[in-house]
Amino acid sequence: AVVSTQSTGTIQALLLLLVYSSWKEYFKSALHWIDIISILPFYLRLAAGSYFKQVGGFRVLRLIRLLRVMKLFRHSRGSQTMMTFLFASLPEIMLLLLMWSIGVLLFGPLIFFIEHAHGENDFRSAFSGMWFCVVTIGTVGYGDLSPSTNLG
Repeated sequence: AVVSTQSTGTIQALLLLLVYSSWKEYFKSALHWIDIISILPFYLRLAAGSYFKQVGGFRVLRLIRLLRVMKLFRHSRGSQTMMTFLFASLPEIMLLLLMWSIGVLLFGPLIFFIEHAHGENDFRSAFSGMWFCVVTIGTVGYGDLSPSTNLG
């Protein structure tokens, strides 16, 4: 399956390179660079053999293959509308994330110290208190942590 995916990506990249009027225009597109970088680890592994498995930095290059899905966005009117909406709402989204972060950073350690003062509990560190705040603010909670005091 990996070989067929890589050969399909290679054939696609080569055909696009041949169809373009100039190579300069082809290499100006970020999406074409994503294609090239996404098939590069396959050929590096073929060339380097077992040495390639020892180098962990190339694993990141394999993740770039996921960016090829972004090429589908330009054909979907709904996804273009969604991206326009997200970019227009970026200041409000950033404000929401800022307020959420303040809540987590303020109430996470607070609940840890409140629960820690009353003896045995689920909160082992301030980070576990922050995790409790993240889960409680973002969802209805997992149930893995729960306060045992009335103040908590």
